[in-house]
Amino acid sequence: MSRTAGALVRVSTDDQSLDSQREGIEQWARRERLSIRWYEETATSGAAHLRPVLDQLLRDARKGSIQVVVVAALDRMARDVLRLVMTLDALEAAGVSLVSLREGIDFRGPVGRALAALIGAVAEIERAAIRERVRAGLAAARARGTKLGRPRYRLSPRQRQRLVALRRDGVSLRKIARDGLVTAIDDRGRRRKPSLGFLSRAARDADRGAPSSRSV
Repeated sequence: MSRTAGALVRVSTDDQSLDSQREGIEQWARRERLSIRWYEETATSGAAHLRPVLDQLLRDARKGSIQVVVVAALDRMARDVLRLVMTLDALEAAGVSLVSLREGIDFRGPVGRALAALIGAVAEIERAAIRERVRAGLAAARARGTKLGRPRYRLSPRQRQRLVALRRDGVSLRKIARDGLVTAIDDRGRRRKPSLGFLSRAARDADRGAPSSRSV
């Protein structure tokens, strides 16, 4: 049965050529006696979050349409360690390995598997560093008095009276929310149309005579 390699080739601008990547991959495939299914990315960045071509390659790997993935260089697959590890994990879960020609890495062999473990360890260090930077940033923001989390909105006394009056006239909360018949305001004076859930809670608070101040 013929085995198929998924060949991912990528350039970052439209005026670059895929020919050099294609040539090296074709030579490798002939030596390995594999047919090639091409996945071409153009005018994209390896750091971009949206990569539909790579997503299609991973779907084909899960379906068993390809048995190995080949790239001209690891930076064609991903530009940072975290995304590379995520891709390697997805391929491993599908039973598909990765070959990178420039680095001479074949993740199917023992050396490749050891390198994959090393890359995973580096990625974990990077994840820990990112978490620490986030925590430090949040702590610094709190120290400056910056309010974190979702904004808190409230009904002004006038809007609260309007909500009570509308409900007394038989207008449903759903219609009030849909048509924006009542508006909420935050501490900075910004207004927005409240959600049905917010209005439901505000109506219960009004019935109890309690002020309404919640996330919309």
